[in-house]
This record gives sequence, structure tokens and C-alpha cells, in this order.
Amino acid sequence: MITALLLACGRLLLSLRYRVQVRGLDDVARRGTGGILFLPNHPALIDPPIVISRLFGRFAPHTLADRDQANQPGIRWLARRLGVFPIPDPAKYGEASRSEVEKALQ
Repeated sequence: MITALLLACGRLLLSLRYRVQVRGLDDVARRGTGGILFLPNHPALIDPPIVISRLFGRFAPHTLADRDQANQPGIRWLARRLGVFPIPDPAKYGEASRSEVEKALQ
């Protein structure tokens, strides 16, 4: 209930700034809703929330996020609500982060 309300509020807020058009989801859904990798096509921090707001109810995506970004106050609560898997940034933490990233991908 709370998650659905958060997603509706998120869509409303995003619609104030962005005009989002989603095409082809019906074609994707006809092939099945599991084992699909959705990737934002732009490296902006706003793209993942836009993608999540459009896919969450229909596909129930598992989301990966940079651990340092996801652990910020306010965002941490929201990330937990949406089931985000925080992973360390390999560019920042190097080879030591490999096992955590692989575990999250499993």
C-alpha cells in the first residue's frame, strides 16, 4: 500500500518536469516478465527513478544502486521500501567489491 502510494506520488512529481513516453512494454511482457534486464539509456541520476516508476508494478524489477548514494538519509528509507540492492562502486572500491557485486547479481 505504502509502496504503491510512493510510486504514484513519484510519477506525479516526475510528470511535473519530464514527459515520459513508454513504448513496447506490451511486446516485452508477451515474452514473459522474468529474466529481463532494463537499463536506463542516459547516465543521469534521475533516469533510474523514471524507469522504476514505469516498470515497478508490471515487472517487479530488482534494482541495483551505488551503496554510497543509497545510504544517504531519506534515500536509504526509500531504497529499502523499493527493495534496492546496494552495491559498492567498483571504480571506487576496486577488486574488493567484486564479491559483493556478484552476490547482489545472484
